[in-house]
Amino acid sequence: MLLVLAVLVGGAYFAGLNQKNSELQGANARASDLERELSRVGSLNLMLYANDRLYRALIEMDNRNFGTANAYVRDAESLLRRVNPREVGLDEAKFQALQSAVEETRVIVAQDVANQRARILDLIQQLGSLIPQ
Repeated sequence: MLLVLAVLVGGAYFAGLNQKNSELQGANARASDLERELSRVGSLNLMLYANDRLYRALIEMDNRNFGTANAYVRDAESLLRRVNPREVGLDEAKFQALQSAVEETRVIVAQDVANQRARILDLIQQLGSLIPQ
């Protein structure tokens, strides 16, 4: 009788242990999924923030604050470097072309800012087309 009781208790213990192990594996899988989603959302956030920096560069150009405008473009460049295009599901070639274009963009003091303004607007449009809706 004592032996039967010991076997039943042992069986129940191992069944519970197996169930907890299974629950733990499920929780680990969900945690991994959430970490990937958090990383994806982080990259999207960086893209949106870079977009904001480019818009602010336009505003500063219109206000004739060329140094500040250039600093905003450099901020956008830095933010885009931290984006992982694979996490977001972006076309990597298009994203790298955008990164290169932002890196090459310099805001300089000028009387006529139309060309610089058009370039930054083009960068904004390119970035906007990459951001998933």
